Amino acid sequence: MIQVFKEQFDNAYQAVFDKVLVAMEIANTRLEKQLTYGASVKRVKYALAPIRVRNITMGVNRTIDQLNDSGETLLVNKNKGSDFRISKKEMIQAGPLNPAETIGAEVAKKLSRYIDADVFAEVKNALQKFDAGDLTTMSSSGTPVTLSTTNVPQLLSQGRAKLRRGNQDLTSLALVLDSYGGSVIEQYVMSKNIDLAAAAFKNGYAGPVGGADLYLSENLLGEAVITMASNPTNGQTFSLNGYIYTFVTSLGTTPGNVLIEAGVDATRDNLISAFHQDTAVTKYVPWTDADPNYDQSNWVDLQIAGVDDDTADTITITGTGSGRLVFGGNATYTVTKNLVHAYYGKKGAIDVVIQDLAEMEMVDDPYQRAKIVRADAIYGIKTFSDGKPQFLDVQLQS
Repeated sequence: MIQVFKEQFDNAYQAVFDKVLVAMEIANTRLEKQLTYGASVKRVKYALAPIRVRNITMGVNRTIDQLNDSGETLLVNKNKGSDFRISKKEMIQAGPLNPAETIGAEVAKKLSRYIDADVFAEVKNALQKFDAGDLTTMSSSGTPVTLSTTNVPQLLSQGRAKLRRGNQDLTSLALVLDSYGGSVIEQYVMSKNIDLAAAAFKNGYAGPVGGADLYLSENLLGEAVITMASNPTNGQTFSLNGYIYTFVTSLGTTPGNVLIEAGVDATRDNLISAFHQDTAVTKYVPWTDADPNYDQSNWVDLQIAGVDDDTADTITITGTGSGRLVFGGNATYTVTKNLVHAYYGKKGAIDVVIQDLAEMEMVDDPYQRAKIVRADAIYGIKTFSDGKPQFLDVQLQS
């Protein structure tokens, strides 16, 4: 039975991983059978700039330019894994439900989400941004695009123009949006009698639009800046993606409580500690993993990070793979920036090396009649210098 569980888990794990991972389609993704954490994968890059186009004079020796090459390296520095316990009794009781296939599929979805999040966090490394200013001019303004059916054609055509102006190849273009952005695109193309909903959907692929392949991913990089210049009062709240933090003068034991300090700068620090779920929990009460909500695990999946600026009274918040950040609560603060980073450009501009998925490992639990299941993935991601001009960091208003 154990061997059957392992085979079924591996098959479901690999199948879902191959079908769900958007990075497989967008990035230059290579699978390596032997990959070691901490190793460097070298890629040769040719320097073509010294090769000139010259006037040729008959009878005069031609100038031979030097073709240089240099190696750039990608560091394999991502090592993700999932560990859980399943008892022999649970496997027997599951009967026809086939827990191996179900668990294997769900673990693969969780892992692929983290890999996609890391890939699309690289969008910020694009050589050029694209925002509202680019819709009508040749330069960015710093204001995110509020995507609508009216400006979809501008985004697609102006984006291509910005890439072309940088002498980029416009073949094999990809546009990666979240579902909200995809919804706007779909409304636009439906008005042109194009049925985007009928397109094949694998690895997030949603169909062709405006000379690019449209992909949907809920794992884009979210970014926001909030300004909190005055201390909240006892009982006031701040919410982020549905998680409600309550500012209190006495910490108590309720998950989500954040201690109010004498000054607002220190209170913001406590809120950031709560974002990070730091181990030193004297200034906030962490989320718990109580059934059925599992708040702490779901919060960790958002990969929220905050950076405080005492001078500006701001917190810069990023969510690696969180998608759009949604704010609420009755504390006194303002959201001065809130956007999601989308990808528009050539496929393969971001390099990814992943260990070809190793088989799941099962070991005996020394304390129970159960098996401990371990599923790992080792990978590295880098945007090389020649990849940065090949795509745009499209900044969309959340």
